[in-house]
Amino acid sequence: MVEETLTNRESQWTGLTYDDLCKVVNDAYRESPRIRTRTLAHELGLSFDIVWECLGFGDSFDFVETGDS
Repeated sequence: MVEETLTNRESQWTGLTYDDLCKVVNDAYRESPRIRTRTLAHELGLSFDIVWECLGFGDSFDFVETGDS
């Protein structure tokens, strides 16, 4: 029996384009909008960073004004 690890769980998404992967992540998020991002990543078998980017949070935080010059 093969132990399920994050690496072999991610392999189910290997053939998808970035747009297709974003659709999967966003559809899952839309079903449970109150779910924590880390929990969603775990349930999908993806890294937190990938889910964060697919949901667009990375972009929004890149453009937040911090008040620093």
